[in-house]
Amino acid sequence: CSQPLTDRTLTKTYVGRSDVNPGYDDYLSGSIAGLFVVDAYMDTTAATLVADAMVLGHDVLSTQCTSCPIGTYSATGSASCTACPTHSTSPSGSSAVTECICNAGFSGANGETCNKCTTGTYKAGTGTAVCDACPADSNSPLQSAASNACTCNAGFTGPSGGMCTKCGVGKYKSNTGSVTCNDCPSNSISPLQSTTLTACTCNAGFVAPAGFLASASVACSGGCACDSTSSATSGVISDGPSNYGNNANCKWLVTADAEISLSFSSFDTESGYDYVTINRCSTSSCNLVDQVARLSGSSVSSGTIYSSSTGYLQIVLTSGSSVARPGFIAQWHLEGSTCTECVVGSYKAGQGNANCQSCPANSDSPAGSIIVTACTCNAGWTGLDGGSCTECVAGTYKADRGSATCESCPAHSDSPAGSIAVTACTC
Repeated sequence: CSQPLTDRTLTKTYVGRSDVNPGYDDYLSGSIAGLFVVDAYMDTTAATLVADAMVLGHDVLSTQCTSCPIGTYSATGSASCTACPTHSTSPSGSSAVTECICNAGFSGANGETCNKCTTGTYKAGTGTAVCDACPADSNSPLQSAASNACTCNAGFTGPSGGMCTKCGVGKYKSNTGSVTCNDCPSNSISPLQSTTLTACTCNAGFVAPAGFLASASVACSGGCACDSTSSATSGVISDGPSNYGNNANCKWLVTADAEISLSFSSFDTESGYDYVTINRCSTSSCNLVDQVARLSGSSVSSGTIYSSSTGYLQIVLTSGSSVARPGFIAQWHLEGSTCTECVVGSYKAGQGNANCQSCPANSDSPAGSIIVTACTCNAGWTGLDGGSCTECVAGTYKADRGSATCESCPAHSDSPAGSIAVTACTC
């Protein structure tokens, strides 16, 4: 022994090999040189483990039994603790593999293989319970460990982990999450549960101008998370799933032929030291910028909208050299151009982005007309609404627009063809 042990009460001894009273006295089956004393009753398994330790030259008398730490277990008499199977844990002092239970986000029998909860499911606690399905119309990442990992699908909105409702007619939502559905541009509409801005089409009587429903691209630099996209109408910008790094200088640039709007659903930086700056740029190089906002801390409102109509919106994250925080998550989208009324003398009968149709010759219609029968024959012409118009013949006139017939001039008077007033009738 490295040090004398003076606090032991000896209850049994072994010297060399003992085969006395084998039915009564547990013994070591082997030849061991030296004296071995124990302070409690030992069964054959335990004695064999001690004997093996003695052969390796270990000081078995000075060895103290300790509880196996969390996530391990040890059977009676084992010389070491064994780690639980992957993705499982056990209480301190566990004595069997069956005390290893699957972690949150994993499911399986005690002491056996733990399988990840699949996408669209989650498991909040440890144990053998199966993974729970996310609420309808929501989804979650692989291995989710909480109900709030379930976020509403595109085309649906609602709280994370809660009930998701369809975006209504005239609205859309491109991303997953709890953000509200976006309104379609003015004078346009979309079907229920729409997932893209392009689902918004102009109402009857309105037409899409050039550049309607433009798309955008996102470029980024600086080492933070980068989800560069092209031909998109909306997206998410974030510094990443974990804390941002020290001395960060990350940039994102959204480019589009339309107004760009941005808002934050999550924001947490070291107040007064780490900043998120939003700039309007005049070119893609952003050499000249118009600063929209410079934000820091954790009190940024999710209801505040930051926008740029220059075609460029830049987001810059800068941090100091010490404290790092979770950072931000921002949603951006393009503001669709407004659908404009069909001009006088034209009409558009259905929903969509088709052009307005011209009225038949010599007829006219009010602005925003939605049907061909809004086209009525001009004064001096007659015919059915929406149809061909025929010029009033000589000796007749028609003063108003519409489908009325041409009226004859007074007796013994005449008028040129296409006359629009009785005064055109002369004796």
